[in-house]
Amino acid sequence: MTAEERQTAESTPTVMLGQSSGWELRTMMHAIERGAGWRVDCWGDWGFWGWGTHMEDLYPTMIANATAADPTFPDTWQHAPVELEICGTVAQWQDEFGNGYRFVLDVFNHAGTVRPGESVTFVSHWNNIGVAPAYHRRDLTCRLRSAGRTVLFTSTADITTWLPGEHGLGDSFDLPADLEPRVYALEVALLDRAGTAPDTTALPPTRLGIEGRTADGWYAVSEVTVAP
Repeated sequence: MTAEERQTAESTPTVMLGQSSGWELRTMMHAIERGAGWRVDCWGDWGFWGWGTHMEDLYPTMIANATAADPTFPDTWQHAPVELEICGTVAQWQDEFGNGYRFVLDVFNHAGTVRPGESVTFVSHWNNIGVAPAYHRRDLTCRLRSAGRTVLFTSTADITTWLPGEHGLGDSFDLPADLEPRVYALEVALLDRAGTAPDTTALPPTRLGIEGRTADGWYAVSEVTVAP
């Protein structure tokens, strides 16, 4: 540690700002070794600033680098304060990212033209930009809808495993052999399941972080042409 770094470390408050690399990391570690705690800015940032997130791009690296420098770093809380400055306010977390989870459909790929009885594959890319997974099962469901007929396809995906971050998915379904040739709207939804009690009905489809929500809570994502 240089003289400048040592002077900085020895003149800091009792709580050091968490840093991920370079002389700032060394200064933080020097202070912690001598009894100081540490704190981080913008806890709960899952995309406030548009360049990435503190939660994914900064804190994990800082913790990993600090632990590599001193394996006792994760135990700092036992002898010195560990403090968090939240990003924005908790109310803003609700406004910006939803309550807990917030699912965004980034990509949905499929064949544009299919035929009755064929298998159709839907490849999708989802992003949970919230701060938690969904704790209750919902059925990820696709539907082909026209004026005369609606066909549903339910994925085997378990959305309760979708932690904050990106998730890829591929599903294949067999089309009905008697599906009428025409253009169908392709829509998706996360559907609740009705309870077992007679008066327990299913909740409305989960609100996603995308546009295109229909009156019944589904999201229009594309079209599929069923050829003769």
